[in-house]
Amino acid sequence: MECIIKKEELLKALNVVESVVERKTTFPILSFALLSVGDDVLEIKATNLDVGIRTKVPCKAVTKGEVAVLGKKLYECTKEIPDIDVSIKVIDGTRVEIKGGRTRFKILSADPRDFPEFPSMEGDFLFEITAEGLLKLIEKTFFAASTEESRYFLNGIFVEKGARNKDVRFVATDGHRLAFYDYPAEDMDKEKLRDGIIISRKGIVEIKNLVSEREENVIFMKSENNIVVKNKEDTLYIRMVEGEFPKYKDVIPKEFTRNVYVDRNELLSSIKRISLVGSSGSGKGIPLRMFISSDKILLSAENPEVGEVDEEIDARLEGQEIEIGFNGKYIADALSAIDTDDVIMSITNESGPAVIKSITGEDTTCVIMPMKL
Repeated sequence: MECIIKKEELLKALNVVESVVERKTTFPILSFALLSVGDDVLEIKATNLDVGIRTKVPCKAVTKGEVAVLGKKLYECTKEIPDIDVSIKVIDGTRVEIKGGRTRFKILSADPRDFPEFPSMEGDFLFEITAEGLLKLIEKTFFAASTEESRYFLNGIFVEKGARNKDVRFVATDGHRLAFYDYPAEDMDKEKLRDGIIISRKGIVEIKNLVSEREENVIFMKSENNIVVKNKEDTLYIRMVEGEFPKYKDVIPKEFTRNVYVDRNELLSSIKRISLVGSSGSGKGIPLRMFISSDKILLSAENPEVGEVDEEIDARLEGQEIEIGFNGKYIADALSAIDTDDVIMSITNESGPAVIKSITGEDTTCVIMPMKL
């Protein structure tokens, strides 16, 4: 097998693929990427069994064939080659030569027959969306997903039909906070998406990596036990998460007794200053205390390990004044996901969830449980 390829094109493809390659694994072949040269096309595959990706790059085919090569090293070597055409060539049964100009690497290869079989890359159409829209859906919700591997059904994003006719909705929660956001799809099968799907944390990370490199629309499909995500050059499969996502709409209050209107940037800046004292090195949760009155919010925190801090900012309250505590990071994450300057925080009482969203209601919606003071 031998081909010649532009470094820029190869590097872009490897940047999409290399993050899937396993670094430490009990299955050594998962550290390899499968390279296949056909009719002036180089196809690259990588998998960690939960997520797999296939991408295609134009090349000049000298000799057709395939080989498995250490994926991480292929990426690192390609980065260091001068910005000229790169030659990839199998030179014996155990090595692949990567050559550019006067630089030549010889890296370990493996028998391509040992590489895992990929599942079907076709399936039932779910929806098509722009790369820009998909990135927004991820960035405005993923921060709220659980990081606990044991809570596998919360360890990712729930995808379903949104409120409006063509909207796709992404939802994430860790049990203490929740975020959801709608964005219009280019096309959608509303019936197939009716029950929703859960995409794992690993899968979301790879989808984000994929669309960060490409500008083409992205198609989502469902194939047996996998979610298939594809654009013009790339196809990604993600093992489907089994289990039922919580009925998240049940935890969102329908009515509130208090609405707080505040400048997003001012509140976010204040929380960042409060956290200089209010964050704990021991990992203990120190609540961000908020005393909300008719025209201001007094923010404060007391940390036995550091000291205490307080600060006032302007705000407008509809309803009775209240003192309530939150995880400051949760509030900051929610505010960072909203683009508008003015936000509204809706509260019922000291123990009930708060809802934070833009005044227009067109941005992400975040639900946060309070902390005991």
